[in-house]
Amino acid sequence: MDQQTKDSVTMNYLVTGANGALGRALAIQLHSAGHYVIATSRSAMKEEWPTSDRLVFIPNVDLMDRNSLADLTKRCEEFFSGPFHVINAVGRFFRHGHVPLLGVDIAEAQEIMASNFLSVQNTATYVLPLQIQRGGGHFIGFSCTSVKYRYPRMGAFSAAKSALETFMGCLANEHYEHRIMSNVFQLSTIDTPYERNLKPDGDFAHWLEPNEIAQQVMQFTQLPTMSSGNTIHLYKHSPTFFGRSFYDRISVK
Repeated sequence: MDQQTKDSVTMNYLVTGANGALGRALAIQLHSAGHYVIATSRSAMKEEWPTSDRLVFIPNVDLMDRNSLADLTKRCEEFFSGPFHVINAVGRFFRHGHVPLLGVDIAEAQEIMASNFLSVQNTATYVLPLQIQRGGGHFIGFSCTSVKYRYPRMGAFSAAKSALETFMGCLANEHYEHRIMSNVFQLSTIDTPYERNLKPDGDFAHWLEPNEIAQQVMQFTQLPTMSSGNTIHLYKHSPTFFGRSFYDRISVK
């Protein structure tokens, strides 16, 4: 398809983790704004997606599998006729909410690291060369304020997000000359019914809804200036945050 004939502000985006609340919000908003989007998920389709020649949803994409990553890169090469951006919305929390450091199952700790960090590194390994070939673009990831504050009962999760932030900074330094803009949005928590149920002691006033986050990310990727290597803090001011600390809320003994 010849996207050069479209409006000059039309852009191309790869969004991973699109079955999650944030990934879906990103893909839908980008498509609604007139952009071309490939949205992927490791699982099968959970909700219906708009029917459009500007939006492709690809289920069952395993970002830990070489063949799956190679196939995804090929789809990007075929669908996008010019430069494109990558938004990594993959990542998950513990299945049963906050977990004491010594109570984390080894298998789940490995899954947390794979989901929040390794999947992004693998995406970069396969997709970044095509991005560079096409003239560069944004490479976005999402972290958590727990990296900064080192909250208890979030050790394995925070370690994975910390690894992600370090990796994204290194990527920015290595590929700045290739016009790759690697940045991380550090969130508190995505405000969804699922997250509220998973973290009943959370400071909900501090959280942002998926559509609010997606709007900020979309605007950031459309800035004319080249900004790379940043950790961007994105969350609401909470009048209760400093009055009742995380430690009080989760009743750490």
